[in-house]
Amino acid sequence: MSEIGEADTLTTTVYPSTAYDKTVLWSSDNEDVVAVVDGTVTAIAPGAATVTATTQDGGYAASVTYVVTSASASDPAARVGDEEYDKA
Repeated sequence: MSEIGEADTLTTTVYPSTAYDKTVLWSSDNEDVVAVVDGTVTAIAPGAATVTATTQDGGYAASVTYVVTSASASDPAARVGDEEYDKA
């Protein structure tokens, strides 16, 4: 995922399959760049952000870094906050 407005869906598997609590908490270290809700990551603005999935008990975590570089090819302008930028 590298374009503003693009989305990606992450999935997790908690082991063992008999684990009592399989709840996973999602977070982005830079919500100005990417937002994550229930594993769906959406690019918001240019920059880099790391998305982390952490087990409810906090014992395990996995992360992935996203780099957002531009507006989508189908959208010649990108809105970031209150500013609109034309794609060059």
